[in-house]
Amino acid sequence: MGLATAPFVELANGIFYGALEPIQPIGLRMATVAAIEHVNAFMAHIILSKDMFRNAHRDVRRLFYWHFAEEIEHKCVAHDFLVRDRPSYYLRAFGGLIGFSAFFLASITGMCFLLAQRKRLFTRKTLSELKAFWIDEGVLKESIRHLASYFAPNFDPRDL
Repeated sequence: MGLATAPFVELANGIFYGALEPIQPIGLRMATVAAIEHVNAFMAHIILSKDMFRNAHRDVRRLFYWHFAEEIEHKCVAHDFLVRDRPSYYLRAFGGLIGFSAFFLASITGMCFLLAQRKRLFTRKTLSELKAFWIDEGVLKESIRHLASYFAPNFDPRDL
C-alpha cells in the first residue's frame, strides 16, 4: 500500500528483542508470549464475531480473516506450555501485565506511525473511526473483560 514499515519494525525489534528480551528470564518471556497470544485470540474473536472487516478491500479482508482464524486456532499453545513448564499464577499474571502493555503500546505506536505517513494522524475522520471501533462497536468493553479474565487463577483460553 506504499507505506514504509521498516523503520517501525526496526524500532520494535530493537526494543523487544534487543533491549527487553535479553534481560528477562525465560519464564517471564514465556508468560509474556502467552499473554500476547491471549490478546491476539480475543481481538480476533471480537473482530470476526462483529464482521468488522466486512467493508475492507477483498484481499485485505481475506488476509486478516485468515490471520484471525490462525490466531484462534493456536490460542492455547503458549498458555499450555507456560502452565506445564512454569505453573505459577504470579508469573503468568506478571507476564500478563508486561505482555498486554507491550501489545497495546506497539499497536498504538505502529498505528500512529502508519497514520502519520498518510497525514491522517489526529484528523477528525481518524478520531471518529477510532471511536466507532473502540466505543460504538464495544471493542473496548469486551477487551477489558477479556484482559481481566486472564488474571483469574483458573483462566483457560479454551473458555473463549
